[in-house]
Amino acid sequence: SEIAAGGNSTCAIGLDGLAYCSGVRPYGGDAWLTSPVVAPGAPRLHALVAGEGTTCGTDTGGIVWCWGQVFGAPRRMPFQP
Repeated sequence: SEIAAGGNSTCAIGLDGLAYCSGVRPYGGDAWLTSPVVAPGAPRLHALVAGEGTTCGTDTGGIVWCWGQVFGAPRRMPFQP
């Protein structure tokens, strides 16, 4: 598993390959999550990186998936930039 800590949230890849995040608005919106919640819509990932308000991960095909506060606009689901 892998852990990435950003300015507002922390995410980790579980043994199942899914990303679990907690903290302030890890998926956009106004939620404060005290328990990790799986990243909705994200596939199984093998690497993570977290920034101030955005977390990104790569899947086994090398595609980058991101979620959180992206470019200042809340995104409530992963997207491919």
